[in-house]
Amino acid sequence: MGARSGIKSEMKGKDRSHWLDDPDCDRQTFYLSIYLSIYLSIYIVSFKNVVTLKQFHLTTSTSIFFSHLTLFFPFSFSFSLAYYPLSHFVRFFFPLFLSSYFVLIYFPFTLLFLFLLLAIFSIFLFTSFFSLFSLTLLSSINFFIDFFLSFLFIIIIPHSFFLSISIIFNFLHIYCSLSFSFFLFFNFYYFHLYNYYSPSFSLFLSFSFFFSFFHLYYFHFIA
Repeated sequence: MGARSGIKSEMKGKDRSHWLDDPDCDRQTFYLSIYLSIYLSIYIVSFKNVVTLKQFHLTTSTSIFFSHLTLFFPFSFSFSLAYYPLSHFVRFFFPLFLSSYFVLIYFPFTLLFLFLLLAIFSIFLFTSFFSLFSLTLLSSINFFIDFFLSFLFIIIIPHSFFLSISIIFNFLHIYCSLSFSFFLFFNFYYFHLYNYYSPSFSLFLSFSFFFSFFHLYYFHFIA
C-alpha cells in the first residue's frame, strides 16, 4: 500500500505540461508533417479513383472523403499551428506530401505500406502532441459522421457480397471510433489524476487505427 501511494505521488510530481512545452519542435512537426502529408495524399488519390473508376460508389465515397477531410485535417493543422510556427511545418509538409502523392500515383501497391506508416506515426504523434480533450472531441464527431454514413451504405448502395464485407469493416471502424472516444475520455481523467498515461494507451491506438485505415483502404480501393 505504501509503495502504491509512493508511485502515485511520484506521478503527481511530474511536469504536466511536457506535452505542450516540448522543446523538440522539429521532431514533433516532422511527425505531424508525415502524418498529414500521407493522409491528404491518400484521400486525393482515393477521390480521383472514385470519380474516374468507381461511379458506383460516388455518393457515399465522396461523403466520406469530404467529411474526413473537412473535419480531421483542419483540426490537425490548427492544433499544429497553435503550438509550433508555420515555418517549421511547411518545410516538412510540402516535400513529404508531393513525394507520397506521386508514389501513390505511380506505385499503387505501396498504399498498404503508407497506411502502416500513417498508423505508426499517428501513435507517436497522438500520444505526445495533441491534448486528450481535443482528441476525444474529434473522435466523437468522427464517430457520429461514420455512424450516419454507415446507414447510407445500406440504403443507397445495392447489396452485394463485397458491399457486405465493406459494411462489416465500416462498423468495425465505427466501433473503434466509439471505443476510442471513451478510451480517450478515460485517459483524460486518468492523466489529470495521476499525471500518467495508461500503459495500454498506445496499444489501443494501434488497433483503432488499424481497423479504421483498413476499412478506408478496402472501401476506396477494393470494394
